[in-house]
Amino acid sequence: MLDDRIAVVTGGRGGVGRAVCERFKAEGAIVYAGDLSDGGSVGGDAPAGSFFPLDVTDEAAVMAGFAQV
Repeated sequence: MLDDRIAVVTGGRGGVGRAVCERFKAEGAIVYAGDLSDGGSVGGDAPAGSFFPLDVTDEAAVMAGFAQV
């Protein structure tokens, strides 16, 4: 349903954010997760998408994060 669509999830390493990432990936989306915590897998074991460090209170960090997408 979401095949090859891009999803950006803030707070992607937390409980709800991780679940959202996993659901989007299950639906075929390419998922990019931003969060304050260290990187790692973006929900589940599938390789689609990536993690980027993100502090939504820092405008420069937001711009840099979205430049990676």
